[in-house]
Amino acid sequence: SSAHSLASSGTRFSDGAMIDRRLVHAIAGVPLPDDIERITSCMLNRDFDASCAMMFALKAQNGLSLGDLVTGVHELVLRLQIPQRAKCFVLIKLAEIETRLAAGASERLNVLALIGAFRFAAQIAVDDADLTGANALVS
Repeated sequence: SSAHSLASSGTRFSDGAMIDRRLVHAIAGVPLPDDIERITSCMLNRDFDASCAMMFALKAQNGLSLGDLVTGVHELVLRLQIPQRAKCFVLIKLAEIETRLAAGASERLNVLALIGAFRFAAQIAVDDADLTGANALVS
């Protein structure tokens, strides 16, 4: 099984050290749930430049692909407490990004599109909160 292969690889790479989820995620090149939550929160609550810096640093440090980040972000978006309009907007943009990546489009441009989608969704949440008097973002 692939889990057994990962565990075997982890043992060889770690010289017998305890295999934990960080090691397994690193070997598989899959983002940790904590990383997904951190980047999603950043994209919703910080400005575009800060989100870009964090996303590109996370990708470089951990060797992550945008496709894997999109998959993780998609699962988190479904659980976010944001207005329906903002959630639908982000989900549509995630699907568009995934389609473009599958067609071989630039990963860098799609990272920027992902961040732009979240910043736009954050503005939708603020606008909706202004109309209803509710808190804008709860992540």
